[in-house]
Amino acid sequence: MSKCPVTTVKWGAAMPKWSFTRIRQRVLVLFVTIVVVLTLFVVTTTGILTRALVNDLVEERALDLVQHQNQVIGLWLEERITELEQLAHSSLLESLDWDEIEPHLQRRIAQSENYYLIFFVASPDGEYNTTSMRNAGNISDRDYFPRVFAGETVVSEPLVSRSTDQRIIVVATPIYTADGSEVAGLLGLSVDLVAMLQDAVHLAGERSDMNVYLVDGEGHFILHDNPDLILHGRMQNVFSDWDDFAGQKSGSFTVSEDGQSYRVFFQELAGITDWNVIVRVPTAFFDQPVLDLIYRLMAVCIIGILLVVWLGSWFASTISRPIVELNDIFKQGAQGDLTVRAEIDSTDELGETSASFNKMMDRIGTMTYYDPLTGLPNRQHFLDLLEKSLADDTTVIFALISIRDFSELKTLAGPDVTDRVLKYLAETLQKLSDESLIMGRLADAEFGLIISSGSSRVLKTIDRLDNLLAHPLHYEIHDLNVNLLGGISISEDPELTADEFFHQAQTALYEAEHSTDDRLRLYNSDTHRAMIDRLRFQAEIRTGLDEDQFIAFYQPVVDLKTNIIVGKEALIRW
Repeated sequence: MSKCPVTTVKWGAAMPKWSFTRIRQRVLVLFVTIVVVLTLFVVTTTGILTRALVNDLVEERALDLVQHQNQVIGLWLEERITELEQLAHSSLLESLDWDEIEPHLQRRIAQSENYYLIFFVASPDGEYNTTSMRNAGNISDRDYFPRVFAGETVVSEPLVSRSTDQRIIVVATPIYTADGSEVAGLLGLSVDLVAMLQDAVHLAGERSDMNVYLVDGEGHFILHDNPDLILHGRMQNVFSDWDDFAGQKSGSFTVSEDGQSYRVFFQELAGITDWNVIVRVPTAFFDQPVLDLIYRLMAVCIIGILLVVWLGSWFASTISRPIVELNDIFKQGAQGDLTVRAEIDSTDELGETSASFNKMMDRIGTMTYYDPLTGLPNRQHFLDLLEKSLADDTTVIFALISIRDFSELKTLAGPDVTDRVLKYLAETLQKLSDESLIMGRLADAEFGLIISSGSSRVLKTIDRLDNLLAHPLHYEIHDLNVNLLGGISISEDPELTADEFFHQAQTALYEAEHSTDDRLRLYNSDTHRAMIDRLRFQAEIRTGLDEDQFIAFYQPVVDLKTNIIVGKEALIRW
């Protein structure tokens, strides 16, 4: 045989595999087409248009941002210095009379921002008074002290206040004599670095995704959004190569933290050597420059959308309609409608899913409403049927049948034997009436029967039930004699609920269990009330025991002849 015919046969045999009768094939071809066409088109166009645009715009925007923050912080420091110098040149401060100066500075503190910690005035020997403490100590060893008395206004390095133990920076300026010939004292302002954070939120434009830091020459944080890191944390802990940038006026680098990429820009603070303003910005923050790209791609997207709409229409007509229908059916089933069935006639996976769903709902319905051992309605389903019977008939006869000492029988004979006994009992009860009975298995060894009063043989059915319970039920296979008990309740009250009717029959069954001669008892309301009273009394006794309401009293027993206590009686009082 030549190769050509063989090849033709194989090709013809392979053709049905791609006849698109399977949903997987249709979805695969659809999405492969969309992905390949759109990906090639968009990626190629995007690569041509954006290669250099985004990087240049992001870098330019970030540098403008850090310069702006530098200016803001620099201006803030200049304002504090100017304010302090003006105060130092006032005649009040030149007098160096602390008794007059103190009230004025205290008012200034009260009216200032919350990060103004204290004003203080120091004499040339270093002794100083503060707005919160007189004779606070000596600061002549502070680095800024000799510089101020040399005539310089100084912003100190971050330090810990000796009078308040808070993390601060000090702005200090000289107080000259009245003729301005020499420095007579020092006026200082302690700024709380932690409290200053609350006022510095505007520095970052109130953006939670952008952080502004201020670090000193050694990398210690002067400003940080985590107050615990001020003075205690260093930039080197975040970026180990920070020391490599020492001496540079400005620059930038990239770091990754918690899986997110950040661009970090820094610039030396104007007016203070070795202090750097640092702005940390997520790279995603610079999406704005990409708007230019979005406009340029608009025409491309329109073409792509038209293509997707065309392919999506074909998808909706061939695939989505049965999926939506099946989804609605699933929702009805999930909401508890066990009667819903799918009617999708298809040979693909949707048709198989529809058939499987119907089988599943049949199985769930059986498991939900029927006892798996006897095939009778389970407790909930039976009570629903009882409720319906009460609504349909004015008079309903309800009987509860139970096996006496079932737990002992189960222990002695084993579960396999008792299961067969239960099946045999169910079959026997169904034969009580020539007409159909409504029966259900309500508990482990408890069956319910609903006998319609409209039946022509209702009395005969009850007589058969009485005869069945009068003698032990003999199970020949294992030669067992099973004693049965029954309770009957008759409803003539149209307002009676299924639960109340069920409790009446249980009360009658309870009477039968405690009766020595009558195994089938009719509901008695007096017995029902007595049971409720006894249960209530038992509950009250348990409550009394739990709450120590019982008190023991001891009464002596005295021999009247000898007047000697010969015993005692114990009494318990509630």
